[in-house]
Amino acid sequence: MATALPPKLPPCGFLVSGGKKGNIPLSIEKRPKGKKVTVLSNVQGSAKSLLSALSSLLGVGGTLRQEASGQHWTIEVQGDQVERVGAALEQLGCLKGVKREQDKPKKKAETEV
Repeated sequence: MATALPPKLPPCGFLVSGGKKGNIPLSIEKRPKGKKVTVLSNVQGSAKSLLSALSSLLGVGGTLRQEASGQHWTIEVQGDQVERVGAALEQLGCLKGVKREQDKPKKKAETEV
């Protein structure tokens, strides 16, 4: 019986796997009393160290939840932090299978005569 080996983790100790379309697995959930939470899924490795790094970089609180598979973790960060969490993950270099945003061709400036 062959067992799947866990993926090799980067030096930071954690890894975030991209979705099927190559995007970062981030979403926003609404909680009671109108609170918003940013949810980061598909975290492997030391999720606790990723949560502490995100908390200190962003200045927000958060929590961990283990997914049913037992291998992946879900990190919840307080507030609507999608752009900030995505930028922090790229800065930490722990993304796998995520399309890089390349420089989009700039539109030519319209000139008025």
